[in-house]
Amino acid sequence: MVRLGNTRFGRSNEDVRAVQRALIARGHAIPEGATGYFGEQTKSRLRGRAA
Repeated sequence: MVRLGNTRFGRSNEDVRAVQRALIARGHAIPEGATGYFGEQTKSRLRGRAA
């Protein structure tokens, strides 16, 4: 279970990694992969945009 409170910009943890994996599995490209760091790439994918 992902704790959404842990998935905020600038954070680095396993919850962020789980969200990144889910985004990638749904076809959203995150060039750096599921790093666990919530940066610009993850932020733009969550908003439905390409970086």
